[in-house]
Amino acid sequence: MSSRRLPRNQHIIPKHYDVHLTTDLDSGQFCGSVKIDLIVEEHNQSSIKLDTSHLTIDLSSISLIIISSSVEVKCSAELNDLNELLEIRLPNQQSFSPNISYRLIIKSFSGHITTQNQIGFYRSTVDILSHNNQSNEMSFVKKHYGITQMSPTHCRRVFPCFDEPCLRATFDLTLDIPRHMQALSNMPELYSQDHLMNSETKRIRFQRTPLMPTFLLCFVIGEFDMVKSEPVQRLNKDSQLAPIELTAYTLPGRKHEATFALNCARKALYYYADLFQIEYPMAKLDLVAVPDLFYPAMEDWALILFKEEEMLINEDHAISVQYRNVCQSVTHEIAHQWFGNLVSIHWWNDVYVIEGFAKWFEYLATDYIIPEYNVFSEFFSTQFVRYFDYCINILHNEADDIDEKDFSFEGYIYSKGSCLMRMLHLFIGQYEFLESIRLFLRRYSYRTATAIDFWTCVEETTKLPIKQLVHSWCTKKSYPVVQVKMLGHDETTGTYDLELKQMSFCRGHDQEKHSDEKKISCHCIKTSDLICDTKHHVDIQQSNVGDSNWMIPITIIRNQSDDCVIKYLMAKQHDVLRINTNSSSLSSLKDDDAEPLVKKRRYSSLASNWFKLNICSGGPYRVFYSSDMLEQLIQAMIKQELSTFDRFNLENDM
Repeated sequence: MSSRRLPRNQHIIPKHYDVHLTTDLDSGQFCGSVKIDLIVEEHNQSSIKLDTSHLTIDLSSISLIIISSSVEVKCSAELNDLNELLEIRLPNQQSFSPNISYRLIIKSFSGHITTQNQIGFYRSTVDILSHNNQSNEMSFVKKHYGITQMSPTHCRRVFPCFDEPCLRATFDLTLDIPRHMQALSNMPELYSQDHLMNSETKRIRFQRTPLMPTFLLCFVIGEFDMVKSEPVQRLNKDSQLAPIELTAYTLPGRKHEATFALNCARKALYYYADLFQIEYPMAKLDLVAVPDLFYPAMEDWALILFKEEEMLINEDHAISVQYRNVCQSVTHEIAHQWFGNLVSIHWWNDVYVIEGFAKWFEYLATDYIIPEYNVFSEFFSTQFVRYFDYCINILHNEADDIDEKDFSFEGYIYSKGSCLMRMLHLFIGQYEFLESIRLFLRRYSYRTATAIDFWTCVEETTKLPIKQLVHSWCTKKSYPVVQVKMLGHDETTGTYDLELKQMSFCRGHDQEKHSDEKKISCHCIKTSDLICDTKHHVDIQQSNVGDSNWMIPITIIRNQSDDCVIKYLMAKQHDVLRINTNSSSLSSLKDDDAEPLVKKRRYSSLASNWFKLNICSGGPYRVFYSSDMLEQLIQAMIKQELSTFDRFNLENDM
């Protein structure tokens, strides 16, 4: 394929989809029709291109009408399988009238319900232990389940559409399914009709969705057991109580294993609504444990799918780590109902923002729901440590194409994204962090937004150069190392001069052997200050040459600070900080300022003082202390003057 994006010069906005699918899980086939209401925004547009993949489309069934007059517009259609495009053209190079609503009707298409992978519309077959009424015995029966995985670009495998996250529309979905099965989708059922065509088929139509992207559309078909929670109370737009129906669905015989996940979901809905000050926007939330899923879980709006081990717990045999994992999985996907669904990303190169957000808030919510499980310790042993392992991976790139072999929601997105969110959270503080999120969600509800839009909201709230800060952390390889040493101390005035230098960390010569051919072996400029964990000479690919320095949120605490935290944004390669311990003030000595305190001035009194940088491992960077400062911190650690997280940080940096 040459590209996975629609043409950038195509100014067409889909407004509404009416999708009708007839499914046959036994044969593995489905067929359907779709009506798409759309608006052409620009002059001189003579064609419409939309996404389609692995579908057989009857091109003669395609028509186009002007909605206001019901007048049919002559058009032709051409299918480009290589580029996954369906093109609708007007004759004689005519152009569409701008700002007029058209309805594109595709009356007939068909496809295979795949069993080869878990993307698009796929089938999973499970042996279920069932009672045979005739023999009065228990036996295993094969049961089929139809499941969808639309994210990131697989809705085009189910029906022709504009399959990009920035193009939100409303959806009406109608499914014809076997009569003995259930069907679930994003919205509650509008109506159900039995005995269609034959006694074995029924038709289910679902309520219209709010504006949302194609990747959030979802439906599942099969036989499920269910367990309901007490409705979650919320206020609607009219300040009236509008309860949220909360339900868990499992394969037959396993609904009792969904109780814990359901309780976590209930608490998470209240927690996030209070935290974000925006009520959960949908009328219901379904948690569905399915036999097979491409990802551990999927945050489809109001219909969250889970692998069974991510949602179900047999409480007779469960261990503590299972409870923690299920709670984290549930809270992660529910966080997405706001951040990722209510507001979705413009394109997939910003996926680190929504996944980093959900990963960090998964820990906050899990700590709220089950505080006894000490979930933040797990954050350090997994996400924080992995950040340094993923130093060759950058969070943001400008690629338009998301070829399947190159793109996936890989671990580094979650680990590095969540560490970035945590760093900002701890540096700017709880109040301004939450205010930034609330501003973002209010401003872009039912719309799409870019990463820059989010960082702009944080910047507006904090008045700090957040976009500049984030740019260095999202586009540079490696990670920063801060060298710190004490230049001097004046006991009379209570001032200390700390010298800080920053540089990029170099993994060194052996890295090339452990990475694929697309990765370079080193990610920092070779200088006399280069930090490298090998003794080999390295011919460095200077991937950061010409880049600005890292902007590093520096936090400092000292032993006699009475919990006063010093915060400072380090943007220069070299800086000297003058800390007044009597007033807890901080100044950065500029080139034309007075000379820093000389080392010999009352330096002996340092023995009773220590300074610790990067409090609680707030930022994913290393701190290298001078030998005298490190010795004082080791003594502080022995005396248990450091917190658990600061001890972890110090040991991890040594």
